[in-house]
Order: sequence, then structure tokens, then C-alpha cells
Amino acid sequence: MLSAALMPWDLDGQVFNFTRYQLAVHPIAGGLARVIIAGSRRFDGVEIGRRYGSNLVRRAIAESGWAARQEIGCVIHGAALGIDRCAGAVCAGVYPVVSFPVRKIEWETFPGVAGHLRNAKMAENADRLILIWDGRSGGSKKMLEIAQRKGLLIHQLVITPAATSARG
Repeated sequence: MLSAALMPWDLDGQVFNFTRYQLAVHPIAGGLARVIIAGSRRFDGVEIGRRYGSNLVRRAIAESGWAARQEIGCVIHGAALGIDRCAGAVCAGVYPVVSFPVRKIEWETFPGVAGHLRNAKMAENADRLILIWDGRSGGSKKMLEIAQRKGLLIHQLVITPAATSARG
């Protein structure tokens, strides 16, 4: 369950008034982690398909070891096309899933930074990050920087052009 309020947000020294979401259950019972799963919308210029993206999400969760150790309490994603939406679909029914979409009014009010502000909101409500990206994406890079500044535990799955050509 989320509650929302208009709050000032600091992003690289600039302050914005942006809708602030907070998880109603904080922290999650049993000390389980709140894990952001985020990443690129496309690899090598090609949109990520649902099947390929879902396989990448499953792979990254497995590689992190957090699911095997039963450390994931909920999954947070930004509802963007690509990895974010695949994460929501893969994790629904397995973990509680919390989505942080950027509303149209926020895109219009904060062009160029609304997605970064959303990423900062997610990081404020998380303990860990699984980042699935191409190593170049500007939005994913910003998510990584925000997570590092917040001290989140981070697992990265970097997809190279050679890996994307074999995706089938």
C-alpha cells in the first residue's frame, strides 16, 4: 500500500516538488529486502520483448542469490517499458510488487528529469537494486548512481551486443 504527498526532491543539487510515495509497511516484516528491479528499455537499439525481458529478470534474480536465500520481501519497479514491466509481470504472485509509475503531469512538469526523480523515490523505499542494462543507458546509469549514493546493495546484469544477438 502506498501513500502519496507532494514533497520537495533533491536531484543533483536541484530541488523539485514531486509526488512522494512511501511504502505503508516499512521495513518489511522479518527484515526482508525491498528490491528494485530496473533496467534498459532496449538493447542495441531493439525494444525488449516480453519473453526476452522476462528471461533476463529471472536470470538476474537467480544470479543475485537473494531469492535462493529467501531475502526478497517485495519487488519495486518503475513501470517503464522494457525490464521494469517485465519485472512486474515475472514477480507478481511470487512477491508483493510495488510500481512507481511517472504520471503524465510529472513528465510535463519535469521534462528530462521526471524519470530520475522516480528512480530517487524508488531508492528511498528500497534496500537493494537489481539492474539489468546494456552498460550505456542514461536512465539506467542514473538509477545506478542514485542507488550507490543511497548505499543500496546492488546486483548488475550487463547485457552486451553479442548477448542480444543470441536472444531468439
